[in-house]
Amino acid sequence: MKRTATVLFAAGAAAALTAGLAPTASAAPVRAAADDPIPTFDFSDCPKLPAGAKKEASYCINVVVTSGKLITGNIANDVTEPIKITYSSVVLEDNTYKTIFGAMKTKESKMKDGIFKDPFTEVWGKAEYVGGFTVQRFNITMDIKMNLTRPFLLVGGCSIGSNSNPIKLKLVTGTTNPPPPNTPITGKKYTVLSTSPHVASLTHVDNSFEVPGATGCWLDTPLRLVSGLVNSQAGLPAAAGKNTVIFNEYLSQKSYSELG
Repeated sequence: MKRTATVLFAAGAAAALTAGLAPTASAAPVRAAADDPIPTFDFSDCPKLPAGAKKEASYCINVVVTSGKLITGNIANDVTEPIKITYSSVVLEDNTYKTIFGAMKTKESKMKDGIFKDPFTEVWGKAEYVGGFTVQRFNITMDIKMNLTRPFLLVGGCSIGSNSNPIKLKLVTGTTNPPPPNTPITGKKYTVLSTSPHVASLTHVDNSFEVPGATGCWLDTPLRLVSGLVNSQAGLPAAAGKNTVIFNEYLSQKSYSELG
């Protein structure tokens, strides 16, 4: 089953130090494919329950984005490495609910081949969670940035988005209402595949978010030469209506009673 997880900023990173990249049209929804295997779930990052939580009614949830697409600025990339997100849905003594973020795990991914198909000018990046996590009716908000890790000109804190000016995602399973030139796209609602263990599939989409320019790149001071190159080639900053993310996902959950 194919789930879309697109390391969003990959797109921006991919653009860095490359030329001749044309803008792309808005993405069509990516659907699940029957040949995408169910991943292994990991509950080691489950957050600790707060005082007063009902252990038997509180759940740790592990989401694995297994495939997807990102369009940002002038770049379009597919997800090639899984994104793993762990959080808890907690029921307190007064029967109110609380969501607690646990961890987001991503791998460094190659965003773009080298200019001459060489390893020295390949562009690599790694997504990082920086805050703003909420869940409501399976819709998720989260803030992220893309740390650019290769080539050497991009090391030393170079990122697309930052802690203070992140990429703000509002991921929905329904239909989006983006500003133009993007048009509405639709995700896939929560679908239970197994009850023991609990496994579900869903697709999150967002094509209404802004993408800030790159900052913090080596050699930037005082002329911002490298950040300027990344931004010019990636089409950044990119206004809302010019970016798209599609995350195809599997989800599993365990109660805190099961976790021990």
